[in-house]
Amino acid sequence: MTAVGIRRTRRASETRARLAAFGLVLAACTRPSPPVDASPSGSASAAPSAAPSASAAGAQASPFWLGDGCHAGVGTSGDVATRAAKTRLACAPGAELLAPESRIQPPGKVELSLGKEAGCVRLIAVADHVDSDVTVELVDSGGSVLEKDALSGSVAMIGPVCFATETSFEARVGLGRGSGDVLFSAHRMR
Repeated sequence: MTAVGIRRTRRASETRARLAAFGLVLAACTRPSPPVDASPSGSASAAPSAAPSASAAGAQASPFWLGDGCHAGVGTSGDVATRAAKTRLACAPGAELLAPESRIQPPGKVELSLGKEAGCVRLIAVADHVDSDVTVELVDSGGSVLEKDALSGSVAMIGPVCFATETSFEARVGLGRGSGDVLFSAHRMR
């Protein structure tokens, strides 16, 4: 084999290795959250979106959930009910509501529970005004934040977050910027 052929083979091998590594990173970022132990002995530090700490340097940490992009095409036209309906259709298709959709004046909270059928939930909050920054947090019965929305904008979303056992939790809805109400819905994902 010539020197040119060796270089091409080596370059092709390096490119395949880089693409494989990128594929692993991409797969890790699109995986649904693992089940959370919601028992009283469960630790909030096991939350799937916990940011890696400095002491965990070098340890394999779960990636921060940055959204799955399902609401990217919803747009900013229409009233809050229209935008919320489009978001639910795009991000929770076929999911069952855990509680009736509610209008919340931030800061506010909604008590929710998964019955004997443990499962996965997705929380969606849409602000009245498209220039607002709505926030939402999933909080366990002990007051620990299990997951929170990490994106800014008029739509906030969590999940799906999966629970291995029957559990009760609350959603805390707020506004980081802006004013007005927020339309909130919680869904059991299939």
